[in-house]
Amino acid sequence: MTENRCKPNLPKVGIAVPNLNQGRYLRDCLNSLNVQQGIDLRICVLDAGSTDDSLEIIREYDKKGLLAGWRSHSDNGQAAAINEGAQWLVDCDFFGWLNADDVLVEGALAIMAQALFENPKAASVYGLAWILAEDGSIIRDYPTEPFDVDRLAKGCFICQPATLIRMSAWQKVGGLNAELEMCMDYDLWWKLKDIGELIYIPKRLAGSRDHPLTKTRRKVGQHLQEAQAILRKYYGRVPYQWRMAEVIHEWEQYHQRKPVTVFERIYIKMMYLKKIFL
Repeated sequence: MTENRCKPNLPKVGIAVPNLNQGRYLRDCLNSLNVQQGIDLRICVLDAGSTDDSLEIIREYDKKGLLAGWRSHSDNGQAAAINEGAQWLVDCDFFGWLNADDVLVEGALAIMAQALFENPKAASVYGLAWILAEDGSIIRDYPTEPFDVDRLAKGCFICQPATLIRMSAWQKVGGLNAELEMCMDYDLWWKLKDIGELIYIPKRLAGSRDHPLTKTRRKVGQHLQEAQAILRKYYGRVPYQWRMAEVIHEWEQYHQRKPVTVFERIYIKMMYLKKIFL
């Protein structure tokens, strides 16, 4: 247990770690949490019945006293598991979740907790992040930017692992929508912006891992459908960027490759116009 744990004069930060067969990344995730200082950190792991070496890793960290709690059984999905974790950590001042294949930068939680403390009207804070390869090497920067509603409607620039939420704000909006599988975080940002500020921190705070087994890679179509439903609900319309992305995805699914020629790009634009006007 890190030396700053369980000190009453420090902000209580609760982090839920949902996991299903991510043992190859889980140790990196937990290590990135356990080097955090300057906060009273509570970690709970919500395992959905993993059959790899995840349980061995979880028990190892629990035996060392590094976890506030954990469980392993089938559940109702990632969002429901995170909501469950928030209930376990309800006495914390601030809450977030870190997927088992993502990591935090050392000091990230203290930076975000301090920003929330200094901005009492803020519902959440978020910062810069990297997109990481399977081996943890940096691929590129995650495209983040200061908060703007119209920009959020055109694409999500908030990198979830680089976020922290005021627990009272989390409770006020009811946490995550457990009916969503892909865009529960995008939905959450829209709910939070109605009750408080979303503060941007121009510091690198986390790494979001990109690998072939991520839901974002495997379920692009569902991701686009959920995002568009969220936009209709909170924004009243779907900006063209999302509909164009849907047309491109349909083309790629059919041809099993990305469009490259001028003719192909023109064809895709025609299909987009057809989708909009017919």
